[in-house]
Amino acid sequence: MTDTSFDFERLIVQLATRIADDVASRLAEQNRRQLAVDALIDEPTMAKRLNVSVQTLQRKRKAGEVPFVQMGSRILYRPAHVLDALCTTQEGDQ
Repeated sequence: MTDTSFDFERLIVQLATRIADDVASRLAEQNRRQLAVDALIDEPTMAKRLNVSVQTLQRKRKAGEVPFVQMGSRILYRPAHVLDALCTTQEGDQ
């Protein structure tokens, strides 16, 4: 084996390692983002994300238009589920 072929093989291994590390890093970031989306948030935060008042969000919750989780006296929302429900409701109105 010549020195040139050794360097080429080493370069290939280094590139493969870098690609694998980059893919793993991107997948980890995607998983972190997904967890952030699926996290439960409180009513004021959900209302702010939707750009509506807390009262409007409460009215939609009581009308059954948005899903929620109740833990004791706390009302919590999963943003992705709320957006899905609102989009479905809006599509049904058209």
